[in-house]
Amino acid sequence: MVDKIKRNIVEDNAVTEPKIAAGAVDATALNTTAITGLSELTSVADNDKLIISDTSAGTLKKVDKSNTTGFNFPTISSISPDNVQTVDGGDITFTITGTGFTTGTNARLISNTGARLNFSSVTRTSTTSITATVARSSFLLAQTPYDIQVINGEGLSVVSQNQIAVDTTPVFVTSAGSLGTFTEGDSIDITVEARDPDSSSAVTFELQSGSLPAGLSLVNQSGDSCRITGTASAVSSDTTSNFTLRAFDSASNTVSRSFSITIQDFTMNGLRFDSASGDYLNRTPSSASNRRTFTISTWAKLCKFDTTGYTIIGAGNTITGEDGEWVLKIDNFGRDGQLIVQTGPTVILETTQALRDPSAWYHIVIAVDTTSATSGDRVRMYINGSEVTAFDVENQPTQNQDFAVNNNVVHEIGRFPRITSQNFDGYLSEFHLIDGSQLTPSSFGETDSNGVWIPKNYSGSYGTNGFHLDFADASDLGDDESGNTNDFTEQAITSIDKSEDTPQNNYATLNPLNNVGTGTNPTYSEGNLKVVTPGASNSYFGGSGNIGITTGKWYIEVELDAQSSSGQGVIGMSTNIFEEARQNRHFGQLTSNPSVGYYGSNGNKVVDGGTDASYGNSYTTGDIIGIAIDLDNNYIYFSKNGTFQNSGDPTSGSSGTGGIALTSTDREWFLSLGDAGSTTNATYLINYGSPPFSITSGNSDGNGYGNFEYAVPSGFYALNTKNLAQYG
Repeated sequence: MVDKIKRNIVEDNAVTEPKIAAGAVDATALNTTAITGLSELTSVADNDKLIISDTSAGTLKKVDKSNTTGFNFPTISSISPDNVQTVDGGDITFTITGTGFTTGTNARLISNTGARLNFSSVTRTSTTSITATVARSSFLLAQTPYDIQVINGEGLSVVSQNQIAVDTTPVFVTSAGSLGTFTEGDSIDITVEARDPDSSSAVTFELQSGSLPAGLSLVNQSGDSCRITGTASAVSSDTTSNFTLRAFDSASNTVSRSFSITIQDFTMNGLRFDSASGDYLNRTPSSASNRRTFTISTWAKLCKFDTTGYTIIGAGNTITGEDGEWVLKIDNFGRDGQLIVQTGPTVILETTQALRDPSAWYHIVIAVDTTSATSGDRVRMYINGSEVTAFDVENQPTQNQDFAVNNNVVHEIGRFPRITSQNFDGYLSEFHLIDGSQLTPSSFGETDSNGVWIPKNYSGSYGTNGFHLDFADASDLGDDESGNTNDFTEQAITSIDKSEDTPQNNYATLNPLNNVGTGTNPTYSEGNLKVVTPGASNSYFGGSGNIGITTGKWYIEVELDAQSSSGQGVIGMSTNIFEEARQNRHFGQLTSNPSVGYYGSNGNKVVDGGTDASYGNSYTTGDIIGIAIDLDNNYIYFSKNGTFQNSGDPTSGSSGTGGIALTSTDREWFLSLGDAGSTTNATYLINYGSPPFSITSGNSDGNGYGNFEYAVPSGFYALNTKNLAQYG
């Protein structure tokens, strides 16, 4: 009968004595009509009346609910900020949003131990927002997290628990695990981020454990990030580096996270093509695939610049031409070194620029999509990462034209199937055919931190007839590494033709362009590593290297492959090679100043064009002459079949034991070759570290570069770009 009286209306001490004795009224005695005149006890109270206690009168009274005021508690929806960094000092102001912030609303903090922390000031800005300020030093790390309590003007309150953290650790934004997979030689720049939740101060980072890949370093930024940057060093196999970074905030709170970076082995190999030997690779696909859309990418180092064409890749019939017959070649019929794409008799693209640097590797990409509605986009040409837009000839194919590439006709690398006199002469590396995609050079190369276009590992798909020739296996140089097993067959190519000369590490060769003046030129072959002196009157010039050296210690081997019975070879180093060739072509006699030559049949030496002087043993056909030139101490040493002459010791340094002193210390030195007779000739094979002849022992320099017949003196190096960058 009294269920209308709730505990929150009548306090526990409101009734101090029992009013109705226990058991005085049983359940049958009371019903909804037992008491009359007290409508508030009926099943439906009129106007929802309430009984309240009037303490001043000591009585209970009935009150219509409509005449009372409701109890509206405040609410909290958010607090900002939600953290405190005590080391920052000073005051911190929180903004508290919610509802029911009536006039007189106050707030305070409650620690996790129940201790109350009053704000120094509380400002009510609206019924939904207040700001509260307190000194950061008031917070204690041991009592975090703190609750927020808001008490409105009617004394009603709400508590939002665990809202304020004190001196929290930084939080990593960058996810744990792999930061990426890259290729050796790649320029890498990775950002790792962490945030300090309770401070705007910068977060700093350190390498806690493990190691970064070689060539990379950790650099802290001014904000909340660090960079892992540098150029990935070479690896012998795919290598994953695991490491842990630790992040510090300004209060020395730390957090650690584990990461990894994988560096892929990308060791390039070269394949040397000699046009005179008829070197090429061939394959005939079993079925046709996409003849309208494909990409060819290769790196090429050119060796000859005369009056013929040198085919990089051709596709078509071997006897008669066909519609779609296709060829990419270097053309020397007109202006030496123009790059041409041709179908049948029609030239599609012929560059204005000429590729005439025999010491350079060129990256060539031909990207084809004849389905394109835009004529100029159907065959696109790129050299060293840049699209070629200037052409002497441009005849774009018709839309949807089919080519012989990817047809089931013979494909030849290094030769044109129908015109076999245009074999390639030079080096190729990383040869790709992508069947069904028109790609850009960025799939195969990138610009390094010095602005140089460099190769990178291709990671895309190849399509049905696509292939990747990496020339890594000397016993199977036509092996396809794409996964398609679209292997090529070697024609006149042997294991000797595999080369260490690549875009990653460019080796010196002879310079075929240094043929000026009157008289007969030498004959070059085998990737400009074989030369025959002219054997003509007043033509002793036998060739010169294309890389000059001014400092450092370098080792070269030269084999005398043949010579006239009445002649003798001359092997040495000189400085005025271009002037000698222009003036009188007596370069082989090393008449310039300064120069040093070692004569064959008499074993004498000549220095600075002076008189022959006794030096060492004579040499003849089949002998290998080693040259160790020390430009740090200005001595040169010659060996015969591994034995240094005149008891020379290239490692003797400044004492120059048995060495020939160089009179000039400010010149650029080049390998120099020749003969000593106007009617005789000599043939040389040059080994700068990538030999054109068989090596029976195999020796590399201290950096692991080169393949030499005899041991390289300690501290001396093969003449290539990687060694030059370090020691040159």
